[in-house]
Amino acid sequence: MTKTKNIFDHLMSDPENIDEKTIYEKTGVDKENVKNLLMNKIHADSTPTVVAPKKKNKRKTITLSLIAAAAAVAVLGTTAAATGSFHSVFGQWFAGEMQGNMYAGGNVNFESETLSTDFKGIAGDKHDAYGIMSVTKQDGSAFVENTDDYFVAYVSDAEIDCTISAWDQIANKLWYYGQELRGGDISYEFTDTNTINAIIHYGSNGFNIIGETLSVKENQIYIAHVDKVLCTYDEWVEYAKKHTDPNEEYEPLIEKAAQPYLNTLREDQEFIFKPNGDFVIATVSPSDLSYNLSVQLNYKDTSKKFPSANGIKTTYHDTPMTVKSLEVNALSLRLDLLYPTEDMDEIDQVQNKWDDSVVNSVTVTMKDGTVYTSAEKGFYQSDNMQRIEVSFSSDDYKLVVINPDDIASIVYNGVTLYNS
Repeated sequence: MTKTKNIFDHLMSDPENIDEKTIYEKTGVDKENVKNLLMNKIHADSTPTVVAPKKKNKRKTITLSLIAAAAAVAVLGTTAAATGSFHSVFGQWFAGEMQGNMYAGGNVNFESETLSTDFKGIAGDKHDAYGIMSVTKQDGSAFVENTDDYFVAYVSDAEIDCTISAWDQIANKLWYYGQELRGGDISYEFTDTNTINAIIHYGSNGFNIIGETLSVKENQIYIAHVDKVLCTYDEWVEYAKKHTDPNEEYEPLIEKAAQPYLNTLREDQEFIFKPNGDFVIATVSPSDLSYNLSVQLNYKDTSKKFPSANGIKTTYHDTPMTVKSLEVNALSLRLDLLYPTEDMDEIDQVQNKWDDSVVNSVTVTMKDGTVYTSAEKGFYQSDNMQRIEVSFSSDDYKLVVINPDDIASIVYNGVTLYNS
């Protein structure tokens, strides 16, 4: 195959709705100009626009262009977002008003032979989107007998994906850049015996996903029935507090509790933690939850940065740290911490001495007095920076949605990072 310099050869798929009259067989593209344009777009702090020659009235020009585009949408009766050209712009313009700290999204499509859904909404920032929906059976029957002894253990093979714009397709193709930085996850919780809440997350560290289309294909989940509580969350936390010396040799309470049952579990039984942190033996069985969901990510970026936290001294696993940045959106808090050294060998030595029983806690207090505790979701490390992401939970361990503007204070590991 003959190689060409046509920029459209770098797309992951052929662009839609492009007038053939505008495509010329011998159109050449200067690779340095393309690289500069794309890198400016990728690293822009705000919603990027196409790089153009400097104009004295650039701000006015951009504004008028967007108004003209919106007018064209209204006149033609089509959605500009369908072309992939202006997703990030119109995804926010057409977001509508928030309800319950979330946006309705666009073009919600749910397909299932046995299930029905009530899509609650979406929220997030440019790079992370969160969607919530409730799922019930069409015949009205229950999923479980009660919500005290049953919980969703895990998901088997849910497929979660999101479209990316034509520009991002080019960047993804030209550089080894995007696929490993994009992905999604989904969790489920019972709200009652007949209803399951699904919490969907999709994240992209490099691409702006506002206005794009999120899709989920689910087949089955695994539901656990508690057969025996081996130790409660409070019991194993208190036990861990009594053994904080890293040089002390002792058997963790969880291992001690599991030891008598190691050789007696049935094939369908597992050691597992309940959502409230209790360590239990449970019978785990598959449950059909087949559906296909797609929704356009039409929402406004509701995230909020707290620059007053930058530079505050705190800890992570008892290691001295300095806050690099603090940001909150509707369903998560993101805290970036810097190690006291940039030497990776020294950082490895510090991490090898960590006590896994140490809890890194976040407390968020709202202006109305409501207090939310952390539900740590894991972390990400890049060189000497440690990222912590936590979601917000109510007292009954249910995920909640908040408005970052309504936060009164944020405390991490006993250190106040923000106080209004």
